[in-house]
Amino acid sequence: MWYRLCNFCCFLQKVFFRLCSGLPTVIQVLCGLLYFATAPVVADDWTEYRSEHFIVFTDSPADDARQYLHHAEQFRQVLSHFMPLHDSISLKLVLYSNNSMFRSLVNQELAGVLLPPSDDEQFMLLDATREQRLQNAGLHHLYTQYQLQDSGADYPYWFRMALVELLSATRLEEGKALVGVTNQMARGTESQLIAIKALLQLHRASHTNEQRHHLWALGHFLLLGKLAGATDYTAATVKYLRMRREGESDDTAFVTAFGKSPEVMSSELNAYILSSALKAAVVPLQPYDGEVAIRVLPDPEIQLLLGRIALLANQPELAVQHLQKIPQGAAGFLPSQQLLESAALVIQGRKNALNNAAQPGKNAEKQQVLSSRITELERQLKQKPQDVSLLAELAGHYKQLAVLAKDASQHQKRTQQAIDYAERSLKLKPAQQDMHNLLYVSYKSIGKREKAFVHLKAIQQVEPENIMLKLSVGRFLFNDRKYQQALPYLKAAENYAGCKALCQQDLADKLKKIQQKAGKS
Repeated sequence: MWYRLCNFCCFLQKVFFRLCSGLPTVIQVLCGLLYFATAPVVADDWTEYRSEHFIVFTDSPADDARQYLHHAEQFRQVLSHFMPLHDSISLKLVLYSNNSMFRSLVNQELAGVLLPPSDDEQFMLLDATREQRLQNAGLHHLYTQYQLQDSGADYPYWFRMALVELLSATRLEEGKALVGVTNQMARGTESQLIAIKALLQLHRASHTNEQRHHLWALGHFLLLGKLAGATDYTAATVKYLRMRREGESDDTAFVTAFGKSPEVMSSELNAYILSSALKAAVVPLQPYDGEVAIRVLPDPEIQLLLGRIALLANQPELAVQHLQKIPQGAAGFLPSQQLLESAALVIQGRKNALNNAAQPGKNAEKQQVLSSRITELERQLKQKPQDVSLLAELAGHYKQLAVLAKDASQHQKRTQQAIDYAERSLKLKPAQQDMHNLLYVSYKSIGKREKAFVHLKAIQQVEPENIMLKLSVGRFLFNDRKYQQALPYLKAAENYAGCKALCQQDLADKLKKIQQKAGKS
């Protein structure tokens, strides 16, 4: 209804503007100001759609949203032929039919973006204007990326990129999908010799557009080659990936799995390309006939959703605009105040960063002060190696240095030093909540989830009746797919009044997923 009203307002404004066009210049300027002053805000009609594996929030018309949801379910079928898939209940697709709203969050000319995960959920923002919706390359690219990330497997970077590039151009047709569709990727490899060894050594910051073309061809060769009558390297690829996860070097894993060197395989790959084998493979598809649950979002929930997304997209000012539209005391939407506080902190952090940039020596001065203090504490520690307070203080100072670190390697090094001192302190005095908390945050920040969980559990055991700590433990276990272990913690929070506003729908999703898992086993 609101969408139609906005369109009608736009129509009246255009008529008004045209009537003003014959008037003197000053009057036209005043008409123009009135036109912009009365321009309707972006339509706030948002609806939630749920299928078996996807949750979609969108301002698109119902038919478009359903079509997108069915397309997502079918692409998931395609992806399942290439890798084991995981539960994506925490992934939420946000489809923007309003391009200006989408571009306020995504500055680059991208069809979509995967926002950083927040606790146990992740948002994928997609341009759902007609042109992008028909291509769906953004969905294919980002969903493949999400599943690779969500799998928990440490896939080599070249394999991640090869699979993403190979599947991005997938075309869905009636009852089938065309994978490895010939496009600019294929054309980019026709006159070039590819060296596999160089591709195996790629990392995130190093690949060029030409190497993307090469990765596409390598993915085609390894995963689709058997369909073109070439050697079937699927099992060898799986073996190679398993050996890499177990810690083998690239050279050893490659030669052992494929039975030949990267140089010999490069000759085969180039011959494969010259034989015009880079053609689309057909993957059979079943139509998605599952139920689609639909729910129109009330306005406070819309503003809360858009505010959270804006904050995750590093647009805190926009987040504040949305969150301030939620009426004070709106039932069930108390977290808007927490998010407002978070947004305010981010905005203040930006101001601080600008101030630091204006005073380039400020961070260096802080680091120097911390380093001097650390030197003094470490001198004292040599005389009192069992002093718990010295160890704890050193852990805290190294954690601060990690925050001030200029790059990832320095951050990792300082974080590890903080961990070492905190662990030593805990061995001497186990009941230190601040050290458990430091270790939980530190281990989590460097991807060591199992060790992080040990300290989260220790924090929770000190306050066994704290419902929010139980919820944190349950979410952590759920994200690690330890569903039955997560169940009692999540059930404890299910009817907690303080949690309803923050996480009731999230809890319902998780408990439903655990029940589904139990039914299948």
